[in-house]
Amino acid sequence: MVEVTLEDVVVRVHRNDWAGAERHQAVLLRAREDGRLLPIRFGPGVAMGDILTLQMVERTPTSALTFDLLARLLEAAGARVERVTISRSDPAVYYATVAVRVGAETRVVDAGPGDALNLALRCAAPIFVSNNLLNEKGVAPERILEVLEADYRLSREAAGEPAGEDAAWRSIVTPSWSPPPEGTSGLTGATPADDPSEPSAGRAAAAPG
Repeated sequence: MVEVTLEDVVVRVHRNDWAGAERHQAVLLRAREDGRLLPIRFGPGVAMGDILTLQMVERTPTSALTFDLLARLLEAAGARVERVTISRSDPAVYYATVAVRVGAETRVVDAGPGDALNLALRCAAPIFVSNNLLNEKGVAPERILEVLEADYRLSREAAGEPAGEDAAWRSIVTPSWSPPPEGTSGLTGATPADDPSEPSAGRAAAAPG
């Protein structure tokens, strides 16, 4: 197992409509040992990325969320989340487990990756990815845009729907974040463009295609 951190949540948006989004989101997990990124993508209608973002930026939602209730229930029952593991994918569906310790006993419960990650954040539990999964799906930071866009386009093609051009992947955790230009490495912050229609170092790099 490889320990990872929750690096970012990104969303695919049209360049002329930064406020609106297709709501195709991806959570980026970064391996502590070598910096590889594991992208886990969520389709439209799935708000997992939004919920994770609220927790990552420490913003209080307008109403209590299910994950907050689950964390409080675990605490009230004298249980704690020991770890969360993203274990495998089949082929694009990811599977996770949550290890819960109650007294001297640890029980492992199957979970979806979004649920598991949200619970890990609220319980300050470590997150792990299986070695096999990271070796299969892990991506060097400088290739993350390419992989995200290719995966997105494949899913749209399989659904018989257009991919949508003139779009880019943008962080919803750090508004000033821009994916690195092609040929550079890292997911470092950048100064956002005042006007997305004008060229700027802060504009997210164009989606391939």
